[in-house]
Amino acid sequence: MPVTEPEKALESLIRHNLPQSGAMIDGNGFFMEAMDPHTKQVWMTMSPVTHKEFADWDPKPEFQKLGCGKSAMDRAAFRHDPTDIQQAIQTKTIDGYTCLQVAIPGEMTPPAEPGLPARISVNKGHTLGFRAGRRVKFMNMDDDHYVATVGDNKADGALGLPPGATFSELKLVSHWVVELPCPTTAFFWFSEHGMRSFQGPVRLPTV
Repeated sequence: MPVTEPEKALESLIRHNLPQSGAMIDGNGFFMEAMDPHTKQVWMTMSPVTHKEFADWDPKPEFQKLGCGKSAMDRAAFRHDPTDIQQAIQTKTIDGYTCLQVAIPGEMTPPAEPGLPARISVNKGHTLGFRAGRRVKFMNMDDDHYVATVGDNKADGALGLPPGATFSELKLVSHWVVELPCPTTAFFWFSEHGMRSFQGPVRLPTV
């Protein structure tokens, strides 16, 4: 699919502040991940895949196939190794796909009851880019804001929210590039509607 001028401009903004240790993700769509169960390193494809490609993906036994999720942002990059900001992102070919070593999960709090999200502390250097003119969704809780990173809003009405949390949307007047903190707090829902995630905390963009 041809890259539009707004997408090119957004990608240029991300690259401008991306350190030499970082790497851009190629486009927007569904990305699949595998984990090394011994090191907990998570590896993600650099380019989007189809559902069939995910179904056919067969990593070697030292990797566990994790899942496949749709990116909620328009462009993204990873700034550095998940645990060392001075170290460059590693790449590896896993069953024919070039993958980045993007994350190492930390402490996880499982859902308190069915329908609620899992809360995971994730070590990663993740930069997100959203194009001007679009609406971006947030989960707000305890004066903090978590931006949608995985999935779409079609089934958000069926999601159970943590106590005190609310959803909001903002329409961007300009391209928005935001660096998730390291570690990032990630909320994940897994349901028949697919994977959904809000991550942060982030500072709200100019609207």
